[in-house]
Amino acid sequence: MTVLIHADDIGLSESITSDIIGCIDYGTLNSTSIISNGYAFQATVNALKERKKIRVSVHLNLIECPPLSPPGQIPLLVDGNGNLNNSFGRLITKWISGNRAYRRELKAQVQKEFSHQIERTRDNLPHVADTLRIDGHQHIHMIPFVLDTLCQLKEELPISYIRIPREPFFWPPVDLLANPTSLGPNIIKHILLNQLARPAQKLFSGLNIDFTNLFYGVLMTGRMTEHAVIRVFENLRRSNFRDGVVEILFHPGRAAPHERDLWLHQEDLWEYYSSDWRSREAEILKSPRLKELIKSLTAK
Repeated sequence: MTVLIHADDIGLSESITSDIIGCIDYGTLNSTSIISNGYAFQATVNALKERKKIRVSVHLNLIECPPLSPPGQIPLLVDGNGNLNNSFGRLITKWISGNRAYRRELKAQVQKEFSHQIERTRDNLPHVADTLRIDGHQHIHMIPFVLDTLCQLKEELPISYIRIPREPFFWPPVDLLANPTSLGPNIIKHILLNQLARPAQKLFSGLNIDFTNLFYGVLMTGRMTEHAVIRVFENLRRSNFRDGVVEILFHPGRAAPHERDLWLHQEDLWEYYSSDWRSREAEILKSPRLKELIKSLTAK
């Protein structure tokens, strides 16, 4: 069994990147996903070149930041300022509401931007170039037309692994049930992603692409307390899972106050990235307790 203690969003901003690197250096994080069009991409590249034992995935991004493609070539994906500005739901709406010609063009623009993001990572991190691992910002890679577009790239790129966020359901700890602000949306995401995971597993098997066998992190997104982490490990032990890849997702990188202008037109993202909960997740990843949990799990 391979257990990935994983952090998304490295490269998004300097502060977020610094926090994640701190968790890597502590020794609990062994996997991370880089945002190739993030504001701190080059600093992230420099840091990861010095930490080549860390497993790196490309965190494909259609949600935010300036694109790597010229904005005029991907008008269906950018806003009036030329920045990527989408969400999981908005991408689905664009697909559903479009006619055949629109859908064909939307897929072509997604493929163009994905190609640029993947190639930028390959060019700057040669040690991951031949074993590409892929996931998506806010899990957008699981949207069927986006996933189909990504799989078409398999013909020209050495994609070896794609995250499938198929997560067992389990009741969160009492402290989260008492504060269900994010729990409702997380349960909806959990159900939707699990439904999308089944056909994805079949598709990847046919293409000889490895994927996540068990995943944890959707139900507790934004609320990974120590009790939540303990509940995750308890569920994993009860599952009697022995072979394959388990990914446990954290978001320990927190945006700093001076980075506020990066999300001037995306207030919801700023609130998420600057949340105290992200600092709490970093504290958990730097705790001796988590090291003990990981050691007890991988020893079996």
